[in-house]
Amino acid sequence: MLAGLIFATDDADDRPDALAATLPFGGMTLIEYQARLLAAVGASHLMVAVSRVTPALLGAVSRIGERGVAVDV
Repeated sequence: MLAGLIFATDDADDRPDALAATLPFGGMTLIEYQARLLAAVGASHLMVAVSRVTPALLGAVSRIGERGVAVDV
């Protein structure tokens, strides 16, 4: 089993209430894009280290989980 680790701790510069990981990137959020890359190389489990949990992050994590990747925040 291959696992991936993503750090989502930085705030967005232009949006103080948002994490940089939840900003749009390539038609999805940055964290979803990174999770997709990890899944493409065989990761079946993803651990996300966060500074705080936001509604946008929870939504992104839920969409990642729908792709069959187990996610722990």
